[in-house]
Amino acid sequence: MAWQLHILARLMLLVFLLPAPPAQSRADAPRLQSRPEQTAQLGAEAATGVAAAAGDEVAVVVYKKWIGAAGDEPDVEVDLVCADDASFPPRFINTGKPAAWTRGGVGAQGAYCTVFETVRGSFIGDASDCRDLLLLPGQDAECTLVNTKRVKRIDMLNRYGLVMMIAVMMGAGLAAVRRYG
Repeated sequence: MAWQLHILARLMLLVFLLPAPPAQSRADAPRLQSRPEQTAQLGAEAATGVAAAAGDEVAVVVYKKWIGAAGDEPDVEVDLVCADDASFPPRFINTGKPAAWTRGGVGAQGAYCTVFETVRGSFIGDASDCRDLLLLPGQDAECTLVNTKRVKRIDMLNRYGLVMMIAVMMGAGLAAVRRYG
């Protein structure tokens, strides 16, 4: 009987003490680091192709896709952040309304940039297509930000109801073990 109470106590602690997962914002995002080995390899490939001047401009175009959205969604703010601390103003993006930046001064080695968006609580953001974009002279970059509607589950029991349900099920299990065991 003591071990059953011990398990019940642990279940109650889990229900009441589990922290919520932390939300990550752009302020918490890690700083971009350049990858010298990959940059050197791709820089050499770019040098064998079209010879581009160090001042060539590169366009970065970002598209938006909504999954599970009911109707029109408001525009979302996106930012372009590059590893060399290049500064770009934020843009607003939506389906059918892409955001675009023009990046000048990209050398033969290229530049790494990432697009961040402000994600609302009702959607789960997926920016994996827009992380660590390698911008090379003469080659425009495109990526797509995808937001999936977060489906709210219907809570039938609050925390106390859940503990009571666990206790009742444990009691029924104990009664079955005593009766048939």
